[in-house]
Amino acid sequence: MSSTIFVNGVTLTDAEWFNDTDDLVYDAVIRPNNSAYNVTGSGDEAAGLATMFAAATGQLIIMDPGKTYTSSTEQTLPAGATLDLNGSTLKFTGAGAVKDLIMSSGSTVRNGTVENAGSAASGSGDKQCPILIGDFDTGIGVGNVTARDLTLVTNRTDGGHILVTGGSYNVDIDNIYVATNATADTIVQLHWGGQASLDSIQLPHNVAISNIRSDGLDTGTVVYISGAYDGRVDGVDATAPDNVAIVTCGDYGDDHVAAGYSGRLGLGI
Repeated sequence: MSSTIFVNGVTLTDAEWFNDTDDLVYDAVIRPNNSAYNVTGSGDEAAGLATMFAAATGQLIIMDPGKTYTSSTEQTLPAGATLDLNGSTLKFTGAGAVKDLIMSSGSTVRNGTVENAGSAASGSGDKQCPILIGDFDTGIGVGNVTARDLTLVTNRTDGGHILVTGGSYNVDIDNIYVATNATADTIVQLHWGGQASLDSIQLPHNVAISNIRSDGLDTGTVVYISGAYDGRVDGVDATAPDNVAIVTCGDYGDDHVAAGYSGRLGLGI
């Protein structure tokens, strides 16, 4: 049986694509048009997407190239799952203070577009943000997460595209493209988390950010770091942003960090 996958504009077949996906071995490949999910790229498929993702712990999902999969609710990519968009678009259309794609520990999203096309956006920066890594309210982080080879889109004014928050760690963000966006605030943001309990603030760490490209983020900052440590940023290529990169110690500095984080703000960046 022949297998194909769409990687950066090139279709690879059979054994070729196994050599281009980090040499990972999966028990099975999940396909969206399986009758158990019936995700076909037509209309709001929030329920089918949720069922498919729930079955994908430790598995590889390969979407169909060129299709747009729409969800009116947040979706969680489970632990150890790899979502290969395969040239497709995952589009979120929720309203208000809702989240989009939530990453779990060990998960990967790659090779396609993640779009926020929501309405009446409200709440903090984790809401209507295409990719969310960690929980801003509780400060609980996730680890060993990858987001690469992606085009990201958001219509939220002053919104971001990827948020890494809380005690999230070992995060790899690579080869991210954002087209002209006159209202977005950031492309990649690292931000302390734990606002629900100020003495339990946790900080993202061991985060690699590379090859971030924009055709015009006219009013924002490409990479914004607020309360993090042990990170690397390289390969930022943007047209007319207000700022290419900003590094701060966060709103509260070292005053309310959880045990084990004191004295680490800003180190190793």
